[in-house]
Amino acid sequence: MLQPKETSSSDQLFLAALAQLNVLPLDERQLDLWLLNALGAELPVRLMAKLLKQKEFEFGLDLRQHKQLESTEKARLAAMQERFSSLANQQQKLQLGFPLLLLEDEGLGQLVQAPIFIWELQLEAAEDGDPRHWMLSYNSDSALQYNELLQNYLISRFKLDWEEILPPKEELKAQTLLDALNQLAEKLGLDAPGLPKLYPCPHPQLSEEERPKNAIYWAGILGQLEQHEELDSDLPLGLKGSPKPLWHSKLAALAVSGPERTLLQALYGGQNVQQLQSSVGLPRLPIAAIAPLLADGGNALVVCPLNRIEAYQNQFMEQGVLPGPAWVWKNKEEARAQLFSLLAKEPKKQSEKEQASYQLQLQKYLLQLQKLNQGQAALGQEGLLGEDWSQMLGRYLGYQQEEGKQFLSRILQKEDYIFSPKEYEELLQAIREQEQLFAPVRSLAHPLSQLRDELFLENTEEAAEQLLQKELPWKTEEFRQLHLDYSSFLDAYYDELLLHHQQHAMALRKQLDRLQEMMVIYQKVYGDEFGENRAGYSNRLRLMSVFSKRHQQLLAAKQQIAEEYEQLLSLYDSKRYFVFALKEMRQFNSINALYQHIQEFEKRAQHWGQRLPKQMREKVNALELSSILPLDRKSQLQALEERLMEALEGLNALPFFKKRFNLGADSLPAREQFLRDSFAQLLAIEEELPNFLAYYRWRKHWLLLGKRGRQLLQALIASRPKSWETAFKSWYYYNYLAATYSLALPSAGTDLQDLLAQERSLQPHLREAARKNVALRHEELHQDWKKNNKLPLSQGSRAWQDEPLAALIERLGWERIHQLSPVIMATPAMLEEFLPERLAHFELVLLESGEQMPAERSRRLLQLGAQQWSVGELPLSSFRGQSAAAYSMQPKALSLPAPSFGQALKTYLSRYIDEERLLVNQKVEGVWANLLVASSRAGEKPLILLLDGWMKQQAPGDYLSAVEAQNRLAQEGYWVLELYSFNFWQNRAGELRSLAAAILNWDK
Repeated sequence: MLQPKETSSSDQLFLAALAQLNVLPLDERQLDLWLLNALGAELPVRLMAKLLKQKEFEFGLDLRQHKQLESTEKARLAAMQERFSSLANQQQKLQLGFPLLLLEDEGLGQLVQAPIFIWELQLEAAEDGDPRHWMLSYNSDSALQYNELLQNYLISRFKLDWEEILPPKEELKAQTLLDALNQLAEKLGLDAPGLPKLYPCPHPQLSEEERPKNAIYWAGILGQLEQHEELDSDLPLGLKGSPKPLWHSKLAALAVSGPERTLLQALYGGQNVQQLQSSVGLPRLPIAAIAPLLADGGNALVVCPLNRIEAYQNQFMEQGVLPGPAWVWKNKEEARAQLFSLLAKEPKKQSEKEQASYQLQLQKYLLQLQKLNQGQAALGQEGLLGEDWSQMLGRYLGYQQEEGKQFLSRILQKEDYIFSPKEYEELLQAIREQEQLFAPVRSLAHPLSQLRDELFLENTEEAAEQLLQKELPWKTEEFRQLHLDYSSFLDAYYDELLLHHQQHAMALRKQLDRLQEMMVIYQKVYGDEFGENRAGYSNRLRLMSVFSKRHQQLLAAKQQIAEEYEQLLSLYDSKRYFVFALKEMRQFNSINALYQHIQEFEKRAQHWGQRLPKQMREKVNALELSSILPLDRKSQLQALEERLMEALEGLNALPFFKKRFNLGADSLPAREQFLRDSFAQLLAIEEELPNFLAYYRWRKHWLLLGKRGRQLLQALIASRPKSWETAFKSWYYYNYLAATYSLALPSAGTDLQDLLAQERSLQPHLREAARKNVALRHEELHQDWKKNNKLPLSQGSRAWQDEPLAALIERLGWERIHQLSPVIMATPAMLEEFLPERLAHFELVLLESGEQMPAERSRRLLQLGAQQWSVGELPLSSFRGQSAAAYSMQPKALSLPAPSFGQALKTYLSRYIDEERLLVNQKVEGVWANLLVASSRAGEKPLILLLDGWMKQQAPGDYLSAVEAQNRLAQEGYWVLELYSFNFWQNRAGELRSLAAAILNWDK
């Protein structure tokens, strides 16, 4: 296997990368692709075939549990439904990672367990509304991605040339992907993966010898792949026997303490419970819980020592929960005798009087209680830093006053983040490290940003610096000289062109001046006759010149003008650098007309001469390699091109530039601009070499960050807040609160006094309802027996007088036994003799003194109930499903609340009130005040500010303690302001203003 290369990166950095990279064991947001086999028809294989060919698809997933399925398949469907619901609730895109690289990094002593490729899928609930129906689809516009962090990790640790092995993702199809994976395996020293198959992800409970490693493993993962936490792999087991209680009447039938309420709330929620103090609340508390179970039609088994049975029986009868004694299993004879007594007893007709009114009041109470419980659960849900919702809100209020969330909200897309405690800690750590490393870098557009990632991932900082110091300066000088020579060539050619054209302009000017001067002189000498040039005049002038010397001279002058004009024509025609229609001499009927024509030509030539510098510049700028040049210039240009191509090839051969240096158009000015830009780029990099080590440390850390971390840091760098950390916390807390916000959060004061008054008034009716329901079931048993057997049960049971107890139990069956006596009290010995199997015959089993028994014995006894209650602490393995919440019956001491909310209020209120009068987290009469405002008036009690009213002053469900605290403060004359995090979340500025106004009004 390929060994890690030596790098200057610390092992801690790679271990941190592995923490983000590894996907095994799976967490609650992820699902083994193998589980889709439970849906039949080789769905995972068909899905992967579509993805490898980059073809769109849409599969319907039916998670209904059919009778013909085996129990293992049903368990898979149940797990799949749970995962799908969790993923859908996150409202994020579904990712599929495939296959897995399982690589042992011997240098770190860690196993790399990460997908190589990642696809984005869509998971949506089906339109029919059935929660077991889902639609899984893929849009080919969602590009296949490499696992970027894995890519960087392999490059850095093993100097792997990723681009040489794996083609661009656009080219990946089934065969090219397989070839690429074979090459990757070869480079890493692994066995070739072979043809694609599909295996389940390695189970976390596999031994070290059984666990696959150092392989490309054909397994896939559905879900979110960038954060991975522990996965509870235990699957629910299908059990026969009695179902768990439904607990409709969630009301204690007797007065209970605050800690007892907390235990009952858990019991009503379906939990198995352990009552730690076995001497507290017995038998009153169990009877307070069993009564509502009986009222709902349930049944219960009480397992206790022999000397405790009478106490339970007496309490049931004294409280009026049962219409008669419960069936007691002390010994076979008494149990058998009591059974016949129960069978012989004729039931009384039950009245429905007042039950409708009681049920209406009960439902009203339960709705109010449910709202309170949901509100308290929403407040107490653990979030960032282990704090609850209101504590996090306080932190957000504090951060928002320092750095607003808007710094990042306008840049970042919140959909790219999952908003979890683990992600928060990872991003916060990245920010702290990056802010320090980035300080000397100052900009993402740093000149050194043009260097390749591999320079930083594959080299130590010393090696990378030495490579640049060795290669870069002479390349910079080479391009500087090339740019100078190219510019000199173009400048010299420009000068040459301009001189040539200016010389021609001077020749025209000279000829024009000579011609015009001669015409002016001759005009003065010969007068108007010189200007005559009509047809026939020339012949007449020749004739007259025979007789007159003056006419001879006039004729010679005209001929000289004609000759000079012909020279001008010839000179212009030799180089027509501008356009003008010069006429022939014969076309003029007078010398004056000629003179005017010459003046027009002069103006045109003058205009052309003035524009020569610009025209020559444009001409030079239009030069291309194929342009016709003088031979000496052509040879110079060829030599320059050869030097340029050689320098460019050498520059691109250097292993540290992100982008190749490419020539654009063939124009010579474009060459000059390319050289100018390249020289400037190289020079800028060279000038930063003294700061290279600082940049190296930042860049390498940056490259090993995940995509989310880089996006966040880019936003922070762009927005430039005073404090990166505070701006991040303000933004992240806001979005985390938005993601975990619940409408169940309490938003107004709840009258807990009234709630407890309702409870006290309902308890007698609940006990009566339990008693009537038990009697009614007894009555129904007798009616059904008489209907089916044509004689009363009391008479029919006489035929069983000689049968033993075990036979009687079997004959009656548990449905009839629960009708006959919904509550059975028994000793452990009797149950072990008559109910040796571990089936849940009862909805609820209460085991007292179980801690005094051998563990296996207490476990067998607890297995008789679908829901279990142990009075005394037992090993978790004793309980069905191996889980039970432990509850102390001692009052819970409330812990000091986090100061975040009180501190945020103090910061805001200090604008209006002396800061010394504002005290955070003060305890008054046993109540923790988030903020205490001392009065400005001597002797007056301070103002108490409570976040979320009384909902934070007790353990879950313990509203009695809250009422007691409320009464204490009222009796002592304190004024309390109840604040609600729900309201602060919805209208932060408005709530703060209203609070300040209320306090200032109190302070008058």
